[in-house]
Amino acid sequence: MRVALALLGSLALGEAYFRPLAPRAPFSSLSKGSGAQSLSHGGIGGNGGNDDVWGGWNGGGWNGGDDEHGGAHHGGGLGLLWDKYNEVLDTNPLPTKAVTSLVGFTIGDLLAQSFLGEKGAPLDVKRLLRLASFGLAVHGPVGHFFYGALDEKFPKKDAQTVAIKVLIDQVLWAPVFTVIFFAWIEVLQGAGLQKIKQKINQDLVRGVTASWKVWPLVHVINFRFIPPQQRLLYINTIQIGYNVFLSMLASRKA
Repeated sequence: MRVALALLGSLALGEAYFRPLAPRAPFSSLSKGSGAQSLSHGGIGGNGGNDDVWGGWNGGGWNGGDDEHGGAHHGGGLGLLWDKYNEVLDTNPLPTKAVTSLVGFTIGDLLAQSFLGEKGAPLDVKRLLRLASFGLAVHGPVGHFFYGALDEKFPKKDAQTVAIKVLIDQVLWAPVFTVIFFAWIEVLQGAGLQKIKQKINQDLVRGVTASWKVWPLVHVINFRFIPPQQRLLYINTIQIGYNVFLSMLASRKA
């Protein structure tokens, strides 16, 4: 119930971003035999025109049927939601990624409190809002610019380039991300500089080494197969589970 309520609330917040945006042509407008007509974010191609995993969805598309042009069509349900998400992602990527991270961090903390917290304890709303605000204000926007810069500097998808990007992400970015995360949570709890330093000294190594156990393989898939515009969505899908760990780590007393 907590997860469902939080997800509905997050989607309502997302709607505030999405409503003013102009509509985009749906999947049904993609014509057959035109690999070059794949979506601008590297999405579904008319005839598998790129090597991204999304390029495999052609012709039959979401419901296994072809429209009169032979293109993929959503047919409602999840396909319609996917159309809408990609529409706003193309038109207004920064707030869309921010809301995506908001949802991921919200669900992660709800799961942590529900299954790993004290049995029978009420929902700690302040803790939930701290995690959710980090996703909205930090993880989504910073991820948008960080991965955008990384893709611009290293646009290829060969093994060497993927390895370089994974190393940059985990050796350079993971420690910085963990410090920012602890500082954000501690500041919102009213901690001073000394308390923030104490928290970082206590849990930085634990946080970074945990990252090294999860994210290298995830990012090999990410940098090799996932279209750049979809990176934050893919990361947040995995991040829901990792956010359970971050939530518990952040709640440890310094």
